[in-house]
Amino acid sequence: MGRADIEDALAKLEQVHKQLAVLSTGAEAGWEKEYLQRRRMLQEQINRLCQADAQLNLCDEDSRRFRDAFSRFRTATALHQADWPVVDINRQDPAYGQSAANVGQTYQNFMTVMRTLMQR
Repeated sequence: MGRADIEDALAKLEQVHKQLAVLSTGAEAGWEKEYLQRRRMLQEQINRLCQADAQLNLCDEDSRRFRDAFSRFRTATALHQADWPVVDINRQDPAYGQSAANVGQTYQNFMTVMRTLMQR
C-alpha cells in the first residue's frame, strides 16, 4: 500500500463516516440494511489503514501518534458496533447517541493526526 492507497482509504473512510452519521439520525424506512453495509465498508477502510505507519515510513514518534489515534478510533468503533448491533439500535436512546458521539470524536482525532502525517 503506497501513499495514494492510503489517501484513497482515508477519503473512503471519510465518506463512509459521513454516510453513517446521516443514517444514524434519519428516519428512512429500511435504513438498517444500508447502515449495515456502511459498517462493513467502514471496516474495510480500517483494515486497509492498519499498516499505514509502516507504509509512510514514519519516524518512531509519528508512528506512535498514528498507532495511538488509530487504536482509539478502531477500539471505539468496535465497541460501538458490539454494543449497538443494527437490530438493537434505537436512534432516540441517549446511550446510543453518546456512543456514536464517542466514535465521532475518536474519528476526528484520528483524521487530524493523519492529515498532519500525510503533509510530511
